[in-house]
Amino acid sequence: MTQAFNCLVRPHVEYASAAWSPFEKQHIKALEAVQRCAIRFVFSDYSQFSSVTSTQHSLGWDTLEVRRHLSAATIMYKAVHNRIHLTFPTSVVLAHGSNRSNHPYKFRHIFARTNAYKFSFFPLVIPLWNDLPNSAVNAESVTAFQANVLLGLIKMYVCMYVCMYVKCKKANSSTKAFYHGLVTHNNLKH
Repeated sequence: MTQAFNCLVRPHVEYASAAWSPFEKQHIKALEAVQRCAIRFVFSDYSQFSSVTSTQHSLGWDTLEVRRHLSAATIMYKAVHNRIHLTFPTSVVLAHGSNRSNHPYKFRHIFARTNAYKFSFFPLVIPLWNDLPNSAVNAESVTAFQANVLLGLIKMYVCMYVCMYVKCKKANSSTKAFYHGLVTHNNLKH
């Protein structure tokens, strides 16, 4: 069933996602619902009391939102390193004069007045791109780049979990299981 989802459904919800990535919560939730439904189908578990999040982790599936961000960052990586031909608009310029930058390929943020432009490819991917570590941006291959980016995203999620746990003094069991699984699955240390 996993292979059926990966071959028949996921390509439809991810096709050209860097160009049309949703930004409104209801659209993001609607796309994630497709994957969550597939997870329940794979495990034949339709109980309202079961945790789809921990089941998703046991499958090793990232959320579709994480996959869209990774796809957009990968396109930017390929464009910056001339692995694909992508014409940069005049509004996309390198940020010069920053001594504290973590990599030499940072771009100036693009100001946008409308949501249609604000959430288009370049204004959306540049902040993500600028926050990437030097090891990711200067990776030797696309696979190494994606591994570095995913590791960074996972560490970010673990930090969010720790902050949430400290702030709330508790977290529900499915959240704990999900983040514990991320740490264990990816051999990260607390």
